[in-house]
Amino acid sequence: AFLRELGLARITEALAEEGITSPEMLKDLELDDINEFIKDLAASGIKLKLGEKSKFRAAWKALREGGAPTSLGKPKNPDAKTAKVCILDEPLNDLLKELRLQDYAEKLSNPTLWESCGGKASLEELVAMSEQARGFLLDAAGFKPGHKAKFLRHLLDVEDTKPRYISEMKLLEFSHIGKGKVGVGDCLGHNGLKITTVGDTVRHGIGMYPQSNKIALAKFSIPSGTPAGAFKGAVAIDDSQKGAMLGKGLQFRACIRKGDAKTGREVLFQTTEWIKRSGKKYEFKVEWKPSFGDTLELEVECKGLNVNAPGIWIDPRIVPGEDAPPFQPPNFLPPQFPPPFSPPIAFPPSIRLPNQPRVLHRGGVAPENMMTIELQDAPRFGGSKELESSLESKYQVRRILKKR
Repeated sequence: AFLRELGLARITEALAEEGITSPEMLKDLELDDINEFIKDLAASGIKLKLGEKSKFRAAWKALREGGAPTSLGKPKNPDAKTAKVCILDEPLNDLLKELRLQDYAEKLSNPTLWESCGGKASLEELVAMSEQARGFLLDAAGFKPGHKAKFLRHLLDVEDTKPRYISEMKLLEFSHIGKGKVGVGDCLGHNGLKITTVGDTVRHGIGMYPQSNKIALAKFSIPSGTPAGAFKGAVAIDDSQKGAMLGKGLQFRACIRKGDAKTGREVLFQTTEWIKRSGKKYEFKVEWKPSFGDTLELEVECKGLNVNAPGIWIDPRIVPGEDAPPFQPPNFLPPQFPPPFSPPIAFPPSIRLPNQPRVLHRGGVAPENMMTIELQDAPRFGGSKELESSLESKYQVRRILKKR
């Protein structure tokens, strides 16, 4: 079974014909036996590639040294005194305490146990492992059979919250890729490079190198039954960048639509700024619901020349059951309502003041250079009934005296 983990499933039948049906039987062989077996495979029509030969020999060597293949998560020497301590994440610590298995925390902190996970000792990584790799890790940590069964049984409940990595979903199509192809997993997609950011290797990433002044697009199919939760991850420019980008930079965007519909696309996430340099990652976490759609579109837009533009998505995933806020578009402004309509002030067509027969204004609009008469000023004009009636009318009379 461990050969299948290494991508060497096609040689298991040939090993069985030789009577080798378990890792214990394989480790009893000598190096000359391994080399002879590889030659026999080539003669029988099964020609291993150079990388497959190296994997097979490395697996045999790890078994000979008393461990398991390092790619399965078991160290060559779990008790090595030179090993540094790997800090367990909070959910894993909480589970150990809940099951009263915290005595195993110290051995689980051995970093060589988590080499296949990039050194991240977390419950999330443990759930994401294959069943066999998980068993190797617990054996290396010294779990007793009863405690191991108890721990694995509770992991089944945790597995419901196992993250669904976009890199493990089906890639439907891609376009406007400037170099190589869409990189998936730890592959950047061109020149055989690995995805790295801020010095760390990314295991579940997506590499997209866009064309100049184009939008690189990669469509992924979200499996049916993926529960609601949070769509999270980060974006950045890969560490392989040689210098700052020319032009405006890169902008990342994730959209969702139902099937191959031409309309109804919704934006899940979009960076609020253009990224020109590596060395910094921009994290995101937004709400995800199955009703949004089943086709995820990842976009990397390049404004300007695509020199030094290796855009990367860092572990984009859907985490079931995790709360997250809905996406709010950049530069979002609340709806603006017009002010309530106010009709213009109407003035009487003409007003005559006592002892002053001249008309001050006509046409309902008072001149700008006129003062305002207040109601209490009316007695100064001898209590003119004409003036008083004008001031007390429904019109508000203003500026009816010339400045003196």
